[in-house]
Amino acid sequence: MEWINQAAAARDAAQRQITAAQAAPAPKAARPLTEEEIAKVIKDLGDLTDRLQQAAPEHNAPLYAAFGLRLTYDHSKRAVTVESRPESVRTRRAGGECPRGDLNPHAR
Repeated sequence: MEWINQAAAARDAAQRQITAAQAAPAPKAARPLTEEEIAKVIKDLGDLTDRLQQAAPEHNAPLYAAFGLRLTYDHSKRAVTVESRPESVRTRRAGGECPRGDLNPHAR
């Protein structure tokens, strides 16, 4: 009869865990930043951008690599295209690239 009591106690404990999990608030989903929040971040980083511009390129390279920055200069348009794929995003995908290739080739 002891095993019945143990099984009932285990069942009751599991039921308490289920009830507690259902009663717990759902984790908040990350929301996109608003324009005002982005502007504040940029303003707060203003001094940092000045320091980055003054630093030697070889000192900035590890930071740019961590942000996954790729800059492409178009001489005819005198414009730079900046792409960013942070390490945290790249490591979530196998091989770091979309397995189906570039899905939007005309946007280049």
